[in-house]
Amino acid sequence: MKLYLAGGMGYRELLFGGAIMDLYLAIGGGQWNKYVAPTLKKWNGEHNENILSGSRGGGWNWFQRAFWPDQENIKAKESIPKMKIHLAGGETRAEILAEESKVLRPYILESFLMTTPKSEQYLPLYSDYMLDSGAFSMLMGNAKKVDLKTYVDSYIAYIQKYNVQKFFELDIDPIAGYEEVLKIRKYIAEKVGRSPIPVWHKSRGMKDFIEMCKRYKYVAIGGYVSGEFTKGEVEKFPLLIKEAHSHGAKIHGLGFTQLKYLPRFHFDSVDSTAWVSGNRFGAVYKFDGKTMVKYNKPTGMRVKNKEVAINNFVEWVKFQEYAKTHF
Repeated sequence: MKLYLAGGMGYRELLFGGAIMDLYLAIGGGQWNKYVAPTLKKWNGEHNENILSGSRGGGWNWFQRAFWPDQENIKAKESIPKMKIHLAGGETRAEILAEESKVLRPYILESFLMTTPKSEQYLPLYSDYMLDSGAFSMLMGNAKKVDLKTYVDSYIAYIQKYNVQKFFELDIDPIAGYEEVLKIRKYIAEKVGRSPIPVWHKSRGMKDFIEMCKRYKYVAIGGYVSGEFTKGEVEKFPLLIKEAHSHGAKIHGLGFTQLKYLPRFHFDSVDSTAWVSGNRFGAVYKFDGKTMVKYNKPTGMRVKNKEVAINNFVEWVKFQEYAKTHF
């Protein structure tokens, strides 16, 4: 028997522009019994025809279990939904949502650029907190007016003051260049004592993505909100997520809450500002038991800002709880 291994194209190189191929060793039934089973009939000194038979005992499946006994547990753990949907953009609403936050203990993502002394008071109310640098928004159109070093030091001071555990790097590649991003990442890590979550952009390439996943325990994909990815590339996000998980890294989707994708894009966490659209555009959200439903205000009518803000917040927190066990 000659056993050929097919599929010489690496999927990592083909994520954006090619097919993905999982490589399987196809052997079973009569071929298993004829060629492989005779060499494995004594396992720990025991003769067992059943477990070695491709037709009766699963053949290759048993072989996998014998040599890789942890695989089933790993797959079981990976199958447990655990996505956290963080609500972003609520810095100015922290006070009016305080009572609800005390009870609901939501997952929140804030932008350092938008934090205020008042919003900082409510950090203890959040069961999970992520901090974005806000640097890209801050620098857009103001690159020459802003002292970047001062901004970075202020970001570090905030992280240290509130012992923020999950904070993102300054992914300002288009403005300062990737080399500067790496320098700032290292600087923050040295000052804080732990690294910021690196934010991968398509321009960095797949090699950088893989190395990032190998090196860091938590990584992120950026650029979705700014339109870096085509629809076809977004459809391939599960491959990036799978790659991160294969290296033991958790992965966050920045600004990614496309409802149709969430059930099958197994990010460990994402964030969204959609819940604040009620106040911006007059939309009321309702969690229907599985997903979020948006109701636009009738023409000619206005919404009650505070009531809508509280309603949308509460409904999205319900969605947070659902996502933890279903996504």
